[in-house]
Amino acid sequence: NMSHELRTPLNAIIGFSDFIRDPPHQSLNSEKTKDYANDIYNSGQYLLTLINDILDMSKIESKRFELFEEVVPLDQLIEQCLKLTSRAADEKGISMRWTETSISILCDTRAMKQILINLVTNAIKFSHPQTRIKIYVHQEEEDFVISIQDNGIGMTDEDLERALLPFGQVRDAHIRENQGTGLGLNISRALTELHGGKLTIASQYEKGTTVSIHLPNYRIVPVQNASEIGTPDGDM
Repeated sequence: NMSHELRTPLNAIIGFSDFIRDPPHQSLNSEKTKDYANDIYNSGQYLLTLINDILDMSKIESKRFELFEEVVPLDQLIEQCLKLTSRAADEKGISMRWTETSISILCDTRAMKQILINLVTNAIKFSHPQTRIKIYVHQEEEDFVISIQDNGIGMTDEDLERALLPFGQVRDAHIRENQGTGLGLNISRALTELHGGKLTIASQYEKGTTVSIHLPNYRIVPVQNASEIGTPDGDM
C-alpha cells in the first residue's frame, strides 16, 4: 500500500514534468502545459499530505507527539477548517453549515485543526453531490461533543472496522477514485485521544455517517453571558 501511494504521485510528477521539459512530438500549447502543471501540483500536494500523515502517525505511535495547548475560540477553528475545504465541497455542490458557539477550547490548535480538516474532508469525499454537511456542538453529561454529519454513502460494520485501521480504506467501487492514504481517520482518533477524548462513528450504509469528537469538559472555556447561535437554516 505504501509503495503504491508513494509511487503514484511521483510517477505523475516525473511523467508530466518530462512532457513539459521535452515534448515527444511537438511543442505544447499553453492550455496543455497548464493542465500538466496542475497535475504536477496536485500530485505534489497529495505526496506532501501523505508524508506529513506518515510522520504524524510515526510520532503518535512512538509516543513522541507533543501537545502545545492554548485557548482558542471553537468558531475560529471550524471557520478556518471550512475555508480550507470549501473548494472540494463547491466542486460537488455540497453546502456546509455549523452551529455557532461562543465557547473556546483548550487544545493544541494545529492538532485540533487537523482533526477537523480530516473529518470534514472525509465527509466531502464520501458525500453524494448536492447534499449537505453539518457540524454541530452539544453538551453531554461528561463530554463536550463536536459532530460532523453527512448524507453520503455510509459504511457497513465491516467497512467501519477496516476504516479505523492505519491505511484502512472502505472497499466500495463507488468511491475508488476518491481514495486517499487511509490515515486521516486513524490520526484524528489518536489526536483526539491525546486530548483526553474519544472519537465515535455512527454510520448506515447509503444513508450517511456522523463522526463525533468527544472532549472532556475541562477543555471547555465558556464565555460569560454567551449563548449558542443557530445556523441560518435553523434545522440543527
